[in-house]
Amino acid sequence: TGSLIENWEIKSPNDTNYRVFDTNENFTQNGLYSLRLTVTDSDNCGESQPDIETFEILSIPEMNPISDISVCSGDALPDVIFTSNYSNIAFEWAVSPNPNLNGFLVSGTSSTIPEQIIYNSTLQNQFIEYLVTPKNGQCDGTPQTFKITVHPRPLIEKQPASQVGCEGFDTNPLEFAISSGFNDAIYQWYVSDISDNNSFTPLNNENFSMLMPDTSSEGTKYYYCEVIIPSLEASCQTVLSEIASITVYEPLLLTQQPLGYQEICYDNTLTIQDSDTLEVFHSGGYGQTTYQWYKIDDLSGSNKVAINNANTNSYKPNNINSIGDYYFLVEVSSAGLGCTLVTSQY
Repeated sequence: TGSLIENWEIKSPNDTNYRVFDTNENFTQNGLYSLRLTVTDSDNCGESQPDIETFEILSIPEMNPISDISVCSGDALPDVIFTSNYSNIAFEWAVSPNPNLNGFLVSGTSSTIPEQIIYNSTLQNQFIEYLVTPKNGQCDGTPQTFKITVHPRPLIEKQPASQVGCEGFDTNPLEFAISSGFNDAIYQWYVSDISDNNSFTPLNNENFSMLMPDTSSEGTKYYYCEVIIPSLEASCQTVLSEIASITVYEPLLLTQQPLGYQEICYDNTLTIQDSDTLEVFHSGGYGQTTYQWYKIDDLSGSNKVAINNANTNSYKPNNINSIGDYYFLVEVSSAGLGCTLVTSQY
């Protein structure tokens, strides 16, 4: 037998037939390649069965450029989406952390960094930088970086709270508190009869973090506070409070008093009729209304004694057992702030 001769052939993705394999082959096409080997001897005694190996050449992935982003502290940062002109490209991303920022996402393996809210704990601009690598199977493309700059903006520490009460009630101040350090903060309170954002008007001389709202008339008014901090980035200078409502009801008022004087005949048997029931009605007030009936000794109102289980707007006397004068009154109260207790005649 003669010496063995190796015959190497290759078929590229766009080839129909095999061609002689050049050891300096330049794999310029991505896709499936087939490499075929047959062996003969120098005496032409025959040829071996071909041995074929298939392999894939992957393209080195590229990604489209990513722009830097600016955002105010505490604002929602929309999804950051990575794209490529190649199909089926994956991405891997990771951040270089900044101890002055929190809330950011650290790493991931998707084509999107989901919405995130990042907080800046300083009074200066802070940034983080993401490194994004496109991947095609085991082939990594050239990484890209992009920067997110987070401009300072105060944290809201207290929002104004809605309140309800009767006319003239002592309301708690409305307060809009922001984090310290923003010494040039300018406050302005606004008011409206409706909660529509376009209907508010500024309140004169109300330029502080607290406001004492007016409760002198019935109805509902809506308030909010605007804070402007000129030293900050223009898009981050304004901070708005939530809208708080102050609802004022008319004072508690008895619209019907118990009958001032009644005579009941006593002829050894005393029967209290339904028509002898004492009854009151009221208007105004807010919240749960409570009643308490009392028996008193005389018209001076002395020695007022609460009557057990007499806690509705009507009372049918059941403790009259002898001839004489009996006096009763009821106190009506409302749970609302400033809804002053009222007392009936007796």
